[in-house]
Amino acid sequence: MQISFGILAALLSTSSLVAASPTQSAGDLMLDLNSKAISALENAQAPTSRKKCTIANANVRRDWKALSKKERKAYINAVLCLRKKPSKADPSFAPGARTRYDDFVAVHIIQTRTIHATGNFFTWHRYYTWAYEKALRDECDYKGTQPYWNWFETGDFATNSLFDGSETSMSGDGGFFKHNGSVSGTGLIFLPSGNGGGCIKKGPFAGATANLGPPSPGMDGMEATATPLEYNPRCLRRDLSRYTIDKWMTLPNLYNVTLGDASRSIQIMQDEFQGRFPDRFLGLHGAGHFAIGGDSSDLYSSSNEPVFFLHHAMVDRVYWIWQALHPKQARDIAGTITIGNRPPSRDALKSDPLNMGVNAAEITIDDALDTMSGSPFCYIYLVTAPTPTVYIPSTEVHCNVVGYGDDNNYWSGGSGQSIKDPSFSVCRDFCLSDSEATSFRFNSIVCDCYNGTVSAVVTPDASAPWTWYDMLCGSANKLSLNIELDIHLNKALSDISSACSCLIPSPSAPTTVTITAKASRTITTTQTRTNTFSVNKLRSTFVTDRKTSTSTSSSKTTKTGSETVTQTNRKSATVTKPVTVTVTNFNTVIVTNTNVVEATNYNTLYFTNVDTVAETDYNIVAFTNTEGFTVTQYYTTVQTDVATNVITPDAVTVTSGTTTVWGS
Repeated sequence: MQISFGILAALLSTSSLVAASPTQSAGDLMLDLNSKAISALENAQAPTSRKKCTIANANVRRDWKALSKKERKAYINAVLCLRKKPSKADPSFAPGARTRYDDFVAVHIIQTRTIHATGNFFTWHRYYTWAYEKALRDECDYKGTQPYWNWFETGDFATNSLFDGSETSMSGDGGFFKHNGSVSGTGLIFLPSGNGGGCIKKGPFAGATANLGPPSPGMDGMEATATPLEYNPRCLRRDLSRYTIDKWMTLPNLYNVTLGDASRSIQIMQDEFQGRFPDRFLGLHGAGHFAIGGDSSDLYSSSNEPVFFLHHAMVDRVYWIWQALHPKQARDIAGTITIGNRPPSRDALKSDPLNMGVNAAEITIDDALDTMSGSPFCYIYLVTAPTPTVYIPSTEVHCNVVGYGDDNNYWSGGSGQSIKDPSFSVCRDFCLSDSEATSFRFNSIVCDCYNGTVSAVVTPDASAPWTWYDMLCGSANKLSLNIELDIHLNKALSDISSACSCLIPSPSAPTTVTITAKASRTITTTQTRTNTFSVNKLRSTFVTDRKTSTSTSSSKTTKTGSETVTQTNRKSATVTKPVTVTVTNFNTVIVTNTNVVEATNYNTLYFTNVDTVAETDYNIVAFTNTEGFTVTQYYTTVQTDVATNVITPDAVTVTSGTTTVWGS
């Protein structure tokens, strides 16, 4: 069952939500929710602060399964890089931290009791995951975005591309370690063991080391440490299990926190999402951690597990969807500043800081409430589905066309005979053996091969008994899967998913765009000029004539003048540099031209006049006039001329023919 747009509109315009649970799968519901979230953001009136970040230019976070092997490998290499780079933290902050990755683990350990079951749970972990993503990009040359683990599409761990142990996975299970399962929910929820529990054995993180923690492991057989910030090297452990996925990562639970009763307020939603432990309800957040098990079972040091950040990207995705579908409550927060309000504490405030230590600058909860604020965030999540196959055939592929054809002109000479009792696969396989065949037809009786395409052979007729297919057709039926497409494609998702193929016309030729940077700009700067005059006069007169008298006069004058000076165009920044960019339709091209001119005028004048007159004629007169005059003028003009032009065409490159997108 699909959630209708009418229902969604009602949800967005009123505070009451539909409580009835859908009958589709959790994975399908997630597809619908993500699409509706994108639509809601597109339709929302963007505030002024969002002008720099739009749906069109936002970074897109994608499902791990949608990444190519090359993209997965790039992410893995960046994580391994961060696990080798030396720590930036002060040794007093985390004495055991040896790597940049440890810096992130240390921050989570230190703040655990003020970032879980608190008013900042979602925003703190949103910023934490973003800071990690930024470190991968800035420090390890990663070009992509933070992927997420779609819990609802996990399937069998052994064949899941995230956990299958291949070189393009985040490694597989731990080695077998006999233990009595795990305990969560403050000791109230027992979880049976999986088939692992030991050190990771296969994949890029085989033999990986955790240096900090664990102060409170949930898995039996793991030894806790009383000094979690001290150096405690040990192998990274996992115990993959579907138990928590099957029990808590379900359609009703997803629906409840996004559209159902629990979605009515941020307080109810986050409490349900993080778990109702007295009711032995683990919630989606905890279920993800304990599905991985091992080091991930420790609330404090769970980020030792590299899949932590894919898990929390999915946590953020659900929160992002909830915000998009509840715009009136999107900026609400609820809860206190201590874990489960133990010890009792005040309510969290939007002005409360989110501190990442050496990993990122401090921001507030309010700064982290919008992923498209432009500062610091500008990202969205893309609909989850397997990546479609994109190719450019010479003609459009025709599938499932009912009609009649010309047997005399287009019969494939090498087919030899008709096949009785055919099916799509039998008929296609038979005709594939004929090198001349480019299409085939069958009905309930026979199958024939043709050396012409369906478009050349067939006259469509709904009453005709034959069904025709080009040899490139992958299925006997029209595809019904929702497939992942970039949002810039000129076809709606509904158009794509309901068709056998999506024909996207190619452009006639590439487009050449010439971009000229902004012309010279005159900047008028109003500054304050302060002049200081220091004058010291010392006069002494000595007169000796029968009578001696001494007269001393000393005076000091200081003058400080402050005035406003308007400077116009001390230096002119002239930027007229044409930039020629070739833009091929369906490609994204960003051209940025930035010019900075800095002008500084610093003048100092120092003047000293010393006059001395000595005269002696019966009368002795000594006169000394000393004057000091200091003038300091400081003018600074900084001019910045920034010209930026962003071109965002569509997202698939077509150079000839047509593009057909298939679901898979």
